[in-house]
Amino acid sequence: MSDRGRICLNRLARALPTAVAQFQAAGFTAKGVSFLTATYFQGGVNPLITNLDRFDHVIITSPEAASEFTGHVISRWPQWPSDLTIWCVGSATAAHIPVDAGLIRLASHPGSKPLIALIRRELSINDRVILATVEGGGRQFDVLNLSLDEPLNRLELYKLESCIEEFLFDPLQFDYLLHGSKVHLAACLTWAKVMGVDLDHLIHLVTSSQAVALLRPGSRYYRIDAPSLKHVLAVIQGEPSVKV
Repeated sequence: MSDRGRICLNRLARALPTAVAQFQAAGFTAKGVSFLTATYFQGGVNPLITNLDRFDHVIITSPEAASEFTGHVISRWPQWPSDLTIWCVGSATAAHIPVDAGLIRLASHPGSKPLIALIRRELSINDRVILATVEGGGRQFDVLNLSLDEPLNRLELYKLESCIEEFLFDPLQFDYLLHGSKVHLAACLTWAKVMGVDLDHLIHLVTSSQAVALLRPGSRYYRIDAPSLKHVLAVIQGEPSVKV
């Protein structure tokens, strides 16, 4: 297979082996880097997990949150509570939820905005809802509180911290830098500033307009719906945009 280019995947460490292997199999020279470290909480003893059968919906905001949530439920429950609807921000998140977990729902397009619009149409005012997310994350879903008697129940499963170390990443080895989210991009830019590393020759692949706003003027980028191989392949044949 022909070489599609040199790409570095900026994701959490736990997600990198599978993602890197997928890009390598598709013909990329691919490596991974993590500018963030994750610390995981003991969610299995959280009352929201032990009383999961008292809830109607769970909203999951990332693959990492989905993986943690699934692990805690499996360790606590012999089988998933019935009549539970699980809402995922994209297919990568849904992939971490077992098929026997209940009704798994996604919007027609990845991301929080289309998912929020879909959930708002489906919620009843008396529904009880868990938001499974990173510490301090998922605040965009607070708008759903307007449709509920009881506010969203936040289940924060892990926290993220910047990893400021030398030799994490040599940008001269790559053509593309794929960022898992705006948070991953921000951590990368912070690392580059602290270390005095120039990223200007790279083409960034970013997943939101908020991420685009973080790029320096003159940066080249592709805007994609999700940080997946399929979405990368769909855009890189065209010319990248230039941040103004």
